[in-house]
Amino acid sequence: MLERNLDRIRLSDEAVPVVVVGGGGFLFPDELPGAAEVLRPHDFDVANAVGVSIAEISATVDQIVHLDRISREEAFAEAEAVARSRIIAAGGDGGRFKVVEWEDSALPYLTGNALRIRIKGTAALVF
Repeated sequence: MLERNLDRIRLSDEAVPVVVVGGGGFLFPDELPGAAEVLRPHDFDVANAVGVSIAEISATVDQIVHLDRISREEAFAEAEAVARSRIIAAGGDGGRFKVVEWEDSALPYLTGNALRIRIKGTAALVF
C-alpha cells in the first residue's frame, strides 16, 4: 500500500526522499521501492505532519467604533495594527502579515454613528 501511494504522488519515475512523521512512523520500513531514502527527523513520532511547517497564525479583531470620533479608514487601520501585533506576539512573521477577511456593519440601535469592524489577519510562523 505504501509503494502504491508513493507512486501516485510522485511527479516522475525518479525516486524521491520520503519524510516520515507521526505516531505511526515506526511502522514505515527503512527502505521503500520508489523512495531515494526514508528520513525520520528528530522526534518524528511526535511531529504533527508536514502541515505544521506551512501553518499560519491568525488573529481576529472584532470591535465597535464610533465614527464621530474616528474615520472609517482610521478604524480599519487601528484594527489591522492590533491584529498584526497579536500575530507577532504569538510568534508570527509581521512582515508577511496579510488581511484575509474584513467586514463592517452599521449599528443603528446604538447611539451615535456606531460601526462594528471585524478583521482577520494571518501570517506565517517564524521558525
